[in-house]
Amino acid sequence: MVEPDRPAAGGFHRIEARDGPGSAPSPDLATAAPTMSATPAVGVALTYGQGERRHHDSVAGVLLPWLAGKDCARVEADTRLAYDEWSHCRTPDQYLSLVGRLDALVTDRLHGLVLALRAGVPVLAVDPVRGGAKVSAQAEVARWPALLPGEDLTTELLDHWWDWCLSPVGAATARRRRARLSRTSRPSAAAAPEYAARRRTAGCLAPGDGGTRPRRTPAVRSPAATRIQEER
Repeated sequence: MVEPDRPAAGGFHRIEARDGPGSAPSPDLATAAPTMSATPAVGVALTYGQGERRHHDSVAGVLLPWLAGKDCARVEADTRLAYDEWSHCRTPDQYLSLVGRLDALVTDRLHGLVLALRAGVPVLAVDPVRGGAKVSAQAEVARWPALLPGEDLTTELLDHWWDWCLSPVGAATARRRRARLSRTSRPSAAAAPEYAARRRTAGCLAPGDGGTRPRRTPAVRSPAATRIQEER
């Protein structure tokens, strides 16, 4: 401790120096921490906005306090790509690398749902549009059960699907959906060259293509232009 006479040093029976002048340094107490924790790492990918049918802000108002009470390592996993923001992934491959290391993802974004399942990661998805919209549609395509309507969101429902997503059953279901999406999302061999050319012309690259769209301003692109494109 640099200043042992400060109030912060009071209240202890004994203070042992970790390092200091005239003595050899000792290992920090953090070296005795567990090498692997059982606490789950959970990604969070939310969007915001409010309107007649759009309830993104209301959904976030329920999700964020609820998440704060969960025993997990929360990781921001925004699906937007950025070229000048260190906190965002720059390429689709970077995002898939991030999501693939999670135990689960909580999201109200379409591509949060699709890309997590593509990586075999369980998703607790909320459709923030009243009556259901594209998030619900993709959950139906993937036959993914952990989907909640934003207008009827409750902590009881969130707790139920949270436990399911982090269970062995939820993990196994996500792995099966990964295989399902891999089978259904790729173009036929005959259509593959045209498919690849169309994607290059459109300026968007599928995960694994090894590149990014041309630089845009601002660095963080709008949701309509920046969501990682799913493979058809």
